[in-house]
Amino acid sequence: MSDLLERLDKESPSELQRRTNESMRWFTSQLRNIKTKPESFFKKSNQSKSRIYLEGRMYMFFYNAKWKDKLPYWDRFPCTIILETYQNGFLGLNLHYIPPRLRALFLDEAFEYVKAEETETERFTLKYEIVNASAKLKFGKACIKRYLFSQMDSAALEIEPDYWDIAAMLPMAQFQKQSVIDVYKDSREMNR
Repeated sequence: MSDLLERLDKESPSELQRRTNESMRWFTSQLRNIKTKPESFFKKSNQSKSRIYLEGRMYMFFYNAKWKDKLPYWDRFPCTIILETYQNGFLGLNLHYIPPRLRALFLDEAFEYVKAEETETERFTLKYEIVNASAKLKFGKACIKRYLFSQMDSAALEIEPDYWDIAAMLPMAQFQKQSVIDVYKDSREMNR
């Protein structure tokens, strides 16, 4: 079976006019038909599995929140752009916390902060301070989450830059304790 991200890349809106509303609506409607669960996606994906986490890269992994008893909800399978790394974990933008339409708007602005040098692949140059201060990146504030390496239940899939927009839109969120609708509602209120 062909890799899901490769198949979706053939249908990606990035080949159409840069993330127009119409192309994002069409692409999102195609994603709704995907019945793949995160476990299956993780096992079958051709993306590299890594235990090395670099700033500016996108990762998907299984997570078991340390403070899950105190949190109102949390995502078991984050899709995260790493902003800062620490000795025991990292600060990242988990894109699952905002609805797909806002996610597309956020990513459209975030792609302005992508850089590639001759010796490395593309990466986001976003930092916490940039996301927090920029009106154009305001939807990202609801996505800022801290992750501990000790709570990761798997290596992470490092999503290649060609697939960032596709992976970010996959319906893979696994929110615990609340529905995705409730999470989106909280995120919208945070962005007012």
